[in-house]
Amino acid sequence: MYKKIIAILIVAILLVGTGTAYAYWENSNSITTETINVGYGLTLKMEALAKVPEGKILVPEGEAIRDNDIEEVILTYRVNITEEISKNLDLLVGVNNILIGGDSTYSDLVNIDIQQSSDTVNNNAVLITITVTIIEPSSYEIYSKIVNQNISFTISFDASNGVD
Repeated sequence: MYKKIIAILIVAILLVGTGTAYAYWENSNSITTETINVGYGLTLKMEALAKVPEGKILVPEGEAIRDNDIEEVILTYRVNITEEISKNLDLLVGVNNILIGGDSTYSDLVNIDIQQSSDTVNNNAVLITITVTIIEPSSYEIYSKIVNQNISFTISFDASNGVD
């Protein structure tokens, strides 16, 4: 019963946080920050959108030659644990279901790098930085299909004591 209540609270927080993050994201350059509250022993999954700022073009690494070219979109998250705990919990962050413009055909051209300020979470927030870049496609035809497309993916956050 307790886990169900925590799960419902997490979903409610996620919905409010997603709307707030999206509004903030719309007004930012290429970096957004969101606070995520994770319950002990639960995996929280959320959809993320690496949206290129208005007037900018996401280009492969090393290919930025114009003022409006950017080589990365950065997402940051502050991960908190939902309850007071007495020991560190392992924090695992993963990404899957990568789509470019809603299509997985060229998802292998997306590079997502996840950096954590700590591998464990306790009563202090952990900063997660996700850097999204694209790899140079093999042809201009492929590049024209992915240029200026939003990149979406699922992020999973898991805080546990590492014992099953």
